[in-house]
Amino acid sequence: MQRQILFLATVVGALGAFVPSSFAQAVDRISSINGQDFEGNNQKRIFNRADCGLDPEGGTGGTGGTGGTGGTTLDGGVGGAGGTGGNGATAIAPKGSPEETTFEIRLGDSGASISSVYLWVGTGGAECEKLQQRNGTQGTCAELAGNPKIVGTNLLVTGLTLQNLLDANGGLSDIVSCTSSGLTGTPYKIFAFRNDPPSDDVPAANYGITDFYVDVEAPAPPLVNTTAQEASTFTISWANPNPPDDIQAWLAYASDGDDPTTAQSLNIYVQLSARQVSLSAAQLGLSQPGDKAYVFMQAYDQAFVSDPLGGNQSELSEGVEVTFVNTVGFCESTGDCSGCSAAPMNLASMHGPSGILWMLGLLASVTFVWRRRR
Repeated sequence: MQRQILFLATVVGALGAFVPSSFAQAVDRISSINGQDFEGNNQKRIFNRADCGLDPEGGTGGTGGTGGTGGTTLDGGVGGAGGTGGNGATAIAPKGSPEETTFEIRLGDSGASISSVYLWVGTGGAECEKLQQRNGTQGTCAELAGNPKIVGTNLLVTGLTLQNLLDANGGLSDIVSCTSSGLTGTPYKIFAFRNDPPSDDVPAANYGITDFYVDVEAPAPPLVNTTAQEASTFTISWANPNPPDDIQAWLAYASDGDDPTTAQSLNIYVQLSARQVSLSAAQLGLSQPGDKAYVFMQAYDQAFVSDPLGGNQSELSEGVEVTFVNTVGFCESTGDCSGCSAAPMNLASMHGPSGILWMLGLLASVTFVWRRRR
């Protein structure tokens, strides 16, 4: 009898090993912000300065240049009309606001039917599934207005705005803030309780968590090497970001003066770990030797959705003076190719007496090798 009881206990214990002690936590994700879809699950979900409405309002375009003075004729007649003034600077595009910043959440599929969710927002370390942190006195969790939220096709929760998150109050203060953040963003969480409002401590099977950040700190301007350059192709280089930041892209600007407020984007950028960019004279609009321009760089951080230039942007760097000159190779500039590891052959020099002797020697060598092989 004891053996039978021991056998049954062993079987029950073995079966218990295949039953999970707790359900895996569902992972929900913000799938889009302002209609732009995130490209991968590992990308950080970040609301940036523009989403918070902190970037300046659209500016007015600059005033066009003054027309040239009318000329005078030698016989006292009326001169020609003055030239047309130049175009003004392009106006800065207006930014949005938290009320206009929309987003959607795609729920993690746990296999259970979900018709609605009750959304709460918490600080980065919040455990809003616990009743104690939802009691309105901890300042860590707050319910969003308008619950419950209907779950649509593909487990999408739509019709959400950043303002919904900012308005959620945890008793002591608002949970989410657009006022300040760390340089790489302040972390927060959204808790989506499935079908029923949360009561007591909620088991893991009945809610999912969405991680997101608010990053309103602009990166520092790139620290460029400002040494003046004279060439036909210019290499603009810069140091590692200081203070450190997660830079996604570096955009080049140019102006005919050392004034960043007059610089225009070249629509040329490099990404991630790049620390230099090569620009030709033509790309800078330099067509004649002696033409000069100033190049500026701008940094964009990782607070974007799908456009690498959609993140927070820095001020422009210091200017790098570049001057277009026709460049020549080492041999042409020095007249001496002895320092080259593989000096090019100058066919024009073959026409002199020394060139003829050189060719005769070459033919004799070829003839000798041919006879040896025979």
